[in-house]
Amino acid sequence: MFHILEKTVDPETRHATLVVEIDEDTLNRYKRRVARKLSQQYRIPGFRPGKAPYGMVVRHLGETLVRETLLEALLEDLYKEILEAADLDPHAPGDLKEVRSWEPLTLVFDVPLPPEVDLGDYTQFRLPYEPPQVTEEDIERALDNLRRMHVRMESVDRPAQVGDMVYMRLRGKYTPPEGEPQEVPTEEVTLLVKEDEDPEEWPFPGFSKQLVGLKKGDTKRVSYTFPEGAAMAGYTFEYEVEVLDVQQPVYPEITDEFIRENTDYDSVEAFRQGVREHLEQERKEQYEREYRDRVLETFVEQVQVAYPKSMLDVYIEDEIDALKQELEDQDLTLEEYLEARGITREELIEELRPRAEKRLKTYLVLSTLAEKENIKPDERIMAGLLERAAMDIIEEVGDEVEARKYIRKNPEVVQQKAIRRIEVWVLGRALDRLVAIAKGEAEAKEGEADETEAPEPTEPEATQAQDPEGQAAAQAEPSQDQETQAEAQPPAEAPASAAEG
Repeated sequence: MFHILEKTVDPETRHATLVVEIDEDTLNRYKRRVARKLSQQYRIPGFRPGKAPYGMVVRHLGETLVRETLLEALLEDLYKEILEAADLDPHAPGDLKEVRSWEPLTLVFDVPLPPEVDLGDYTQFRLPYEPPQVTEEDIERALDNLRRMHVRMESVDRPAQVGDMVYMRLRGKYTPPEGEPQEVPTEEVTLLVKEDEDPEEWPFPGFSKQLVGLKKGDTKRVSYTFPEGAAMAGYTFEYEVEVLDVQQPVYPEITDEFIRENTDYDSVEAFRQGVREHLEQERKEQYEREYRDRVLETFVEQVQVAYPKSMLDVYIEDEIDALKQELEDQDLTLEEYLEARGITREELIEELRPRAEKRLKTYLVLSTLAEKENIKPDERIMAGLLERAAMDIIEEVGDEVEARKYIRKNPEVVQQKAIRRIEVWVLGRALDRLVAIAKGEAEAKEGEADETEAPEPTEPEATQAQDPEGQAAAQAEPSQDQETQAEAQPPAEAPASAAEG
């Protein structure tokens, strides 16, 4: 029937090349079949439908059409057998690269193979886990923030100093680099006297330092020319400052009474403990998110992964589709975007390639880890994921009754959404496992999922697209980190705001 003359496998590109020779008897049999089919479709003069010989069909219809039909019939019947004979399990349909010869008929196939991932001894992977500690300085800073939240200003009969507020009347003018002086409207303003020069300070950098030493009733003339490189380079401003009042900040003493009046706590000590707990929780959550990202990125970088080009092409097209969607939201087309940037589609593909490669590699690493760790949802979790998939449709339709009708008529839609949620769950749990391994807690974590309700895990970057249609669903999936952050509340308003101030 056929003979495999050559088989070569490129382990880096994950492609196999097959050189196959078709037996003469097999080729003649298919020639007769093709001649019968084509002479039924097209009238061959002098022959009844389906009775013209192969040579006459070629002479009448042309060699190109007949040979294309012949190859199509051959491959439809024999390609699967050729792959089996070559002991190849393709990742996707292969391509007929060339017809090396017609006598004998020799075909060259390019076959993409499944990706190959070498996790190595992943159970020994470690990454230092060192959550930041809350210090006494942090607590004192929170207390100081609370004092600043309740500061009051008090007029003083002395010269202004750093930290004071100066209430003044400003009269002035400005002169452009080339032009006549222009009056500046007189206005009354209050400014803080700053210790350091602020490049964004109004009306010009270092202005407030000019107020040091002035007291109520004093006047002073000041001027400033904006340097080269500034937005108003070359402009000169001249002001007459009349001090109307000088105020100093008066901070409250932190006592148990003050704490009771201004927070939900009964004492300074209780407030300090509340701040400590809030900061510990906040920093731990942030560190956990950052650590999780570092674990994934560090581990993926060290894993050897090989995949066929066709697999990466799917991810690149997915990136383009996502960009198209973003552009549509801005009433732009991809063509308009490319024209505005002055780049070609090929150049855009090269820009998107690194992100697509990263997502693909991350997906392959986590899915391989999930397989090795036998991570899969049990019946209880499966039921919950199916219900969530149905709820997705109800939310999209907006009416539960209509959504249920739609689900009954289109069960495959729920199935697709369920598959997507299952994938997110599996890859998220694989990342959970990897984080536990990195911490050295893998054994302690084992078996916990069976005893407790499994939360929706963080969705890793890889789950955004195994197939292009899955990205939108993946992006809508809430992560464990997002859910945790939404549920976590600070111990009380005052410690939280003070700690964050």
